[in-house]
Amino acid sequence: MQGTIISATTNKSIFILKKIKLRKKFISYKKAIDLNYFKGQHICKKNDFKKNGFDIVNNSKSEILKGLKEFEKLKTKKKQTKRQKKFKESIPDYMELKHYKSNIADSFIKDNMKFFSNLI
Repeated sequence: MQGTIISATTNKSIFILKKIKLRKKFISYKKAIDLNYFKGQHICKKNDFKKNGFDIVNNSKSEILKGLKEFEKLKTKKKQTKRQKKFKESIPDYMELKHYKSNIADSFIKDNMKFFSNLI
């Protein structure tokens, strides 16, 4: 499935983002924000991203597995990590996921810090 739709909205949910390319080069999430990539109800306008040179890269099996393992730990761990908190504080108010009770998987942030430059 193309796009970056997020549907994890409770404090017992966790999500990972797909990586974004612009003209076949990976870009940071900050750069994507600056380019107005993240907009609307489902974060990006699905019909516009291809025609504007964007492409989505699916997550690796390892990233998905780490996110799932982190999700399983949510039964006992409910506190946001510093990275998760900083990410939410850094993204614009118009991004829907800023207001979700769920968090991005800390393992995903840790393993992909280059995509979070100037946000965390």
